[in-house]
Amino acid sequence: MRGGALKKDMTKDDDSPFSVLFEYGANGDGYWTYDHMVLQLEDIVDVLDALFSVPWDGRESPHNVFVKSEIRPKTLVRKYEYLFLTDHSCGHDRKRPDGLDVTSLRKGPTSAAKKMRDVQITNGIGIISGKSNHPMKLKVGDTQKLVFGDVDNFGNPETGPFYWTAENRAKFKYDQIEGVKIENLLVAELRDALKRHNVDFRGRRADLIQRCQRHVPPIPTTKEVPNIVHEGWYKKSKGLLQILWERGYIDASKLRLYTMHGPRDEDGNIQLQYSLNHLIRQCSDFVDEPTMLQYIGEEKLGITVDRTPKCTPELAGEGIEYCWAMAKGWYRRQPLKKKKSKDNFHGLVKECLGPEILSVERARMFSRRAREYMVSYLILDDDSISPTPVNLSHLNKKRKRHTDVKDISFSWISDVMKDIVTSMNKSK
Repeated sequence: MRGGALKKDMTKDDDSPFSVLFEYGANGDGYWTYDHMVLQLEDIVDVLDALFSVPWDGRESPHNVFVKSEIRPKTLVRKYEYLFLTDHSCGHDRKRPDGLDVTSLRKGPTSAAKKMRDVQITNGIGIISGKSNHPMKLKVGDTQKLVFGDVDNFGNPETGPFYWTAENRAKFKYDQIEGVKIENLLVAELRDALKRHNVDFRGRRADLIQRCQRHVPPIPTTKEVPNIVHEGWYKKSKGLLQILWERGYIDASKLRLYTMHGPRDEDGNIQLQYSLNHLIRQCSDFVDEPTMLQYIGEEKLGITVDRTPKCTPELAGEGIEYCWAMAKGWYRRQPLKKKKSKDNFHGLVKECLGPEILSVERARMFSRRAREYMVSYLILDDDSISPTPVNLSHLNKKRKRHTDVKDISFSWISDVMKDIVTSMNKSK
């Protein structure tokens, strides 16, 4: 993302990593993605380590998180534990390359499904059902392979999908290929090809193809791939039916009833006991799979990354949505002359996100308000009341709808901005 694997030193002229400004769009710096987010998170952790690390006293403790340093290993430890709260977005929710992903799975083995890592069955994980018993059923302590390979979960030669006949398992173990076929390159592949030739790789697909064609010599925009007439099961991701059968969820005598969404009964109701999508969501390892950001935070940076519930912007990130609403509201109140020209626009954006508008005191005030909502949800949960807008009627005086902080607390944020104007006028 930054032209090399080594991190550059931060100078006093560099912007703070706690807020990153960039020209968004295909013709600018691109769009904010997971890659930007995880690098920013690492930079922030580095700054916190520089500010809040202390010399190691030599005692080993599970709470000691050592500041990563190749020059002075095991000499500094963190004074505090770090917890980062994020909301749900495409970047924050990105899965690990081999992470467990319910949406990626199909009923049977296919190359279209993502290849996922092996899973260890641990006690209390709640994924072993007592419905079906068979010799290949997993138990606590076993490791389940989610990709068909050379050996099965128990180290025996892999035989393939249990619901196929022995003849078909042997016949269709490998892909059946007849010649090759031509496919168009994906956008990512087009960009990689342009990069290798030092050509601008930004823009839409049509622009990328045009640049490839105009290049001398022309850069190919298609590729030859094997023409697979029948997919085999070897080296393919196991389907839902196989995974759930190995965990004991599938009654082999009723295989024809199992579908992705489940059959309907005479009254038109879905029979969830035969829905593969429903059954896999009873497996807590799939449901609670940490995101890539959480994995990197815990395994690589030694921090905790948690996410606030969906559809609750008033809880997100210790009040970060209030900070955004405040910055946007302040920008809209400024005269047009402060927005004309690129330099003025950049200056105004920095002002809206700067310490004069988003001061530490206001950030703490927004955090306090977010925590008040957290307490309200917790009280409702402790009382076994579903926190729906109806049951949150006592909060409706402060909120108009359950989707946008700016609308929920518009009047309150406006009062905060009026206080800023008043304090600025007094300082003048």
